[in-house]
Amino acid sequence: MKKLIFFPGNIESSFIQNELSYYKYYFDEVVVFNYGKEIRNANNVCKNFGFKYYSMKDAALVKPCMFFKWLRSYEVWSELRENFGLSLGSLKKMFYILYYGYYYIKFEKMIQNEIDSFQGEVYLYSYWLTRTAYTIAKFSNYDSSKIKSIVSRAHCYDLYLEDNLMNYLPFRKFIEQNLDSIAFISQQGCDYFKKYISVGGREKFRAKQYVSRLGTFNDREIYNKGLGKSKIVIASCSSIIPVKRLDLIIEVISKFTRKKVKWIHIGKGIEENKIKRLAKQKLAAGSYKFLGEVKNKNILDIYSKYNVDFFINLSDSEGIPVSVMEALSMGIPIIARNIGGISEIVTKDTGLLLSGKWTKKETKKIVVYIEEMDEKKYRGLSTSCIDKWNKLYNADSNYRSFFTKMIE
Repeated sequence: MKKLIFFPGNIESSFIQNELSYYKYYFDEVVVFNYGKEIRNANNVCKNFGFKYYSMKDAALVKPCMFFKWLRSYEVWSELRENFGLSLGSLKKMFYILYYGYYYIKFEKMIQNEIDSFQGEVYLYSYWLTRTAYTIAKFSNYDSSKIKSIVSRAHCYDLYLEDNLMNYLPFRKFIEQNLDSIAFISQQGCDYFKKYISVGGREKFRAKQYVSRLGTFNDREIYNKGLGKSKIVIASCSSIIPVKRLDLIIEVISKFTRKKVKWIHIGKGIEENKIKRLAKQKLAAGSYKFLGEVKNKNILDIYSKYNVDFFINLSDSEGIPVSVMEALSMGIPIIARNIGGISEIVTKDTGLLLSGKWTKKETKKIVVYIEEMDEKKYRGLSTSCIDKWNKLYNADSNYRSFFTKMIE
């Protein structure tokens, strides 16, 4: 008998839900500790999959004695001492450390109960290399007769220090030394982590580190066929928030002169009104359309319906976006900046890889690239996109490989 204790962050996220249906093939019981705010929706997701579910509301009240007990831990004192200071930055870091501890303490007893009550093998799995990874790392010495593997994925904001507002993520070395394995969604991310952790002379790693890419599903036989039409359709798919830089996409769309272009965007967010006003100011009426939030299962149908020719992502920060994988599976060439692990999915064979640092020259590159694209080159790109998706980002093979490694 095998039990998975899973820490998804927010289980409602579509890219997390992609892998949930695989749990039943590898585990007899699944318990979810979720910290998302929409408790009812998360509960419904777990109910649909037959998972046991806990939220922060179910967790224990943190008493002072529990907090002081945690504070006596060696790794806590070490982390606090290393970041101690009276500057605003140092104080923020110390509160960040305490925040990690608060989460661990809230769920500690409940996790222990789930382990103790199960007669079989237990696997602890965090989707993010953040406070949830710290929480499961704290169980590395708990009950080795039952706990068979402690695993975390690593993506972007939970990995790259420069993508964090404080340029800091707590307990990096403790987490690495107390997990059995860390699965990175890109080779670039794996290399980055090894370089960061080795600073200070550490050359030996406890956690097995490997690349386990995410993926998407596409059982359609309809792929992009070519550019033989009067209007080029460019799509983007993301939350409408500052880091996604939809303002840059609007700037690019406004510069086309030789070809008619239509831009469609999937997603919503806190900058929605601002971005819509900017589009109205800079773009011709009818040359763009905001489609709002679209269910994940319907996104590929949207690309097919609008006969999308190119997918664009000009975000300031990314790991390897699932949205790019989805477009790739439809044979849609990608235009994106060289940030995070983007260079592993966007190459000259699958689209246009721009500089990570944005300048006006990048706008011109995109316009020239699309306006000078011929049918033969486009068809070759489209075929290469599908081939790359099948080889590296097919969810079925990727998730089966990941869970097989977890229980080996």
